[in-house]
Amino acid sequence: MRLHIACQDAPNASSGSKNSKILPTVLYEPSSGVPGSLALLDTPLTPSSVNATNPGRWLFDLQEQGYVGRVCVWDRPGYGFSEVLESADLGRVADALSAALQKTGEIKAAKAGAGFLLVGEGYGG
Repeated sequence: MRLHIACQDAPNASSGSKNSKILPTVLYEPSSGVPGSLALLDTPLTPSSVNATNPGRWLFDLQEQGYVGRVCVWDRPGYGFSEVLESADLGRVADALSAALQKTGEIKAAKAGAGFLLVGEGYGG
């Protein structure tokens, strides 16, 4: 199955800097029915209210301020750019995420750094 996962380094991340902090990779679990990939957009899709923000966008704001390092967002099966699972029980969804993180090398990278910090919002929490 195909799962959409996107990771972004902090804008000012430099691996050789002696002043750089080792921060965990933040993995964003969006609220129910919302693709995590929306967090990648600066502005919400229309139609939306004037003051609307995309779910998870606040993580990228924290990243720009230097509070978090690498941020990964994903579209759970059946949402956004990810394919539908034949059974979307929690165990299968977790297995699909684990497989995607393994395939993209994110688990290996996180183990080499400060690990993962899973951040959930709404049902994703």
